[in-house]
Amino acid sequence: MAGPGAPGVPVARWKRHIVRQLRQRDRTQKALFLELVPAYNHLLEKAELLARISEKLQPEPNDVTPATLQGPWEEESEPDSDQVLSPTTLRVKWQEEEERLRRVCGEVGWAGV
Repeated sequence: MAGPGAPGVPVARWKRHIVRQLRQRDRTQKALFLELVPAYNHLLEKAELLARISEKLQPEPNDVTPATLQGPWEEESEPDSDQVLSPTTLRVKWQEEEERLRRVCGEVGWAGV
């Protein structure tokens, strides 16, 4: 069983070709994987940071925050983008971002597998 090619061609020639092709494939996949790992770690760090921030934003049960207190000097208008948002609004935004990051982390993890 000499393999593909002419009967006089040594067996080692086609085997070397296969081995070269496999090594090339391994190098290509390794390069892609090496780029993926730091990106995935960065996403995990962001998710952990987001979790810590969202924990700080959650009010404690005994914590009573007053409703919006406005003095006579403040106008009753819609909040501008420059103004600080309420803790409830911030919490909702953080939870949405956290969920988005979890989906992205999962997709990146599955793409690596």
